[in-house]
Amino acid sequence: MEKITWFEMNRSNAGKPFVTAYAGEKAVYTHPVSTMYEMYTWACKVGSEGANVLVAETDKKVIPKVPDYGSQPKTHLSEYIPFATVAKAKMPQRVVEKPDYLIIHWTAGEPSQNGESGISQGANNGYTYLFLEQDGDLWQGAPTMAGGYHVGNATVSSYDCLGVEVACAGRLEKIGDLFVPWFAKNKDGSVNKSRCIPKNEVIYDNDGPADDESFAGYYHLYTPEQMKTLMRLALYFCQELGGKPENIKGHDMVALKFGRKVDPGFSVGEGGMTQFRKNVVSALKSGLKWDSI
Repeated sequence: MEKITWFEMNRSNAGKPFVTAYAGEKAVYTHPVSTMYEMYTWACKVGSEGANVLVAETDKKVIPKVPDYGSQPKTHLSEYIPFATVAKAKMPQRVVEKPDYLIIHWTAGEPSQNGESGISQGANNGYTYLFLEQDGDLWQGAPTMAGGYHVGNATVSSYDCLGVEVACAGRLEKIGDLFVPWFAKNKDGSVNKSRCIPKNEVIYDNDGPADDESFAGYYHLYTPEQMKTLMRLALYFCQELGGKPENIKGHDMVALKFGRKVDPGFSVGEGGMTQFRKNVVSALKSGLKWDSI
């Protein structure tokens, strides 16, 4: 059997979706699909032993596969994360065995939004995720095994993921000396300077040749407190839920069509999710435990 190295999602002339598995440039298998989840399930079957990239739709920008570092020992599966505050609002849920992925998002809204509000807003819109405030406080609106919806059209199913929304203005537009989030723009085209992001909270990604799993642009940085909690959450995901480091993803790396989402980008710091994941792996190898952070 030839080693599958990448997949491509397409549609026939009749408009019916299908996925093709390639070994290098050679098409090895073609399979009709009706949903993106069906495509992902089939792709896992034929390519789980070595598919290096997944190409979404006809976009040829590749999504790299991170080396498999193996699962961390599983101790127990707690319904609620010990360092999270349980919100009053209850998010929708569908019980699953455990989350296989940790997906990092941003709110692309007012950075000052608090956890209770963030969870309530998500619940009202049918989403299920954790919410991380700027001060590093983590909020939870459903059990860890709830399997709620939050990634949309993607290469993974929401119900296999633990998602965390991070209070952050997201990607910014540079206008003169200002770094402008969408919500700082007035209907008449003017800019509300008071709602712009200070320069010292902004980072730029030039989308250089290094693989950082991010798109070019200006990003609102997560706070040091948020980054500390994200690392703690990542270690908890690996050490307590049996998750794999390579399954810690940004929303931008799983969303279809590729490029539809750009969070978290460089909001997680220089090097994007590639560097963040390396930091998680280093912490695991050093023996650092989630409850010691």
